[in-house]
Amino acid sequence: MRALLALHRIGPYHNARFQAALAHLDLEVLETRPHSQEYPWSFEPAGTYRRHALQGADGPEQDPAARLLERQLTALLDGVRPMWCSPWAGPIGPTDSCSGRRGAATFLRF
Repeated sequence: MRALLALHRIGPYHNARFQAALAHLDLEVLETRPHSQEYPWSFEPAGTYRRHALQGADGPEQDPAARLLERQLTALLDGVRPMWCSPWAGPIGPTDSCSGRRGAATFLRF
């Protein structure tokens, strides 16, 4: 089953858990703030899961503008077609976009 998990930035802990999840899921990961320094680790994920990153934010601790964000999320969800999505509350509101896509979506808290 394909799952899409969203988080600000992948760190060592996330990477280890995502690698383990691959035994059970076809995992895709969205970094919503890929350059965030909230946790300033020096780490480059080398997992075998597919990574995606939002683009166009004005700074590392900001989200892209609402229209750009909506376009990116729509394109990602249309391309990935996940059965499960993690919730993410961004500037356009909580992401419930999986529910209207092909397949039944279940939202995971991660």
